[in-house]
Amino acid sequence: MSDQTNQGLNRAEVRKEKKKNMFLNLAIGIVALLIVVISASMFIGGGDDDPVAVDNDNEAEENLDVNENEEEANEQNNGENEIEESAPENNDDSGIEEESDNTGADSGSADIDDGSSSNNEGTANDDDSSAETAEVTEGDWGPIGTVQEEPFTAVYDRDHVNWDEMVRALEYAMNRSEDEMIIEWLGNGGDHQTAEGTVSLRENRSEAYQITLSWVENEGWMPVTKEELSTNPYQ
Repeated sequence: MSDQTNQGLNRAEVRKEKKKNMFLNLAIGIVALLIVVISASMFIGGGDDDPVAVDNDNEAEENLDVNENEEEANEQNNGENEIEESAPENNDDSGIEEESDNTGADSGSADIDDGSSSNNEGTANDDDSSAETAEVTEGDWGPIGTVQEEPFTAVYDRDHVNWDEMVRALEYAMNRSEDEMIIEWLGNGGDHQTAEGTVSLRENRSEAYQITLSWVENEGWMPVTKEELSTNPYQ
């Protein structure tokens, strides 16, 4: 009886051990399956992240290229604007230089006339009208006398007696002899009864005067006004 009892107990214990081993194996299998599942999910998730990171890097590089292209275009536009703005300044400078050259040419183009002025009757000189006057003098002058007969007609020829009488009237207005003066211009003052002359001093040619003469019947030329010019238009 005791042997049978012992055998029954041994069989029960063996069964318990088998069940325990089955539970352990099952638990180990479940744990292993969980490990595999977790590893697989981590691997799959890491694979998804990599393309996103690559895409972000590509987008960043594209944005940098676009920004660089825009900066280069802006620099080119700025350079073209600077060239266009500087062009007008160069044109203005060249215009100033041309104007100064022309002014110099005009100021030096007048011929010195020491008594052999233009003989064209009724011709007025434009430089006389453009010259600025510093002072106008109306002296108490009288006619210088004449050998010419009436009706009087002015002749602007230096070999004519009228020329000599006009020079005498200029000397009278200047209170100087002809040797002390340079007659820059002498001619018609607007009609046959008026003459005008521009005179400078030989000792200082920049000191110039414009003198107006008026014809007095049977008495000759008479100085009317003497204007001191600020500049000599013939110098």
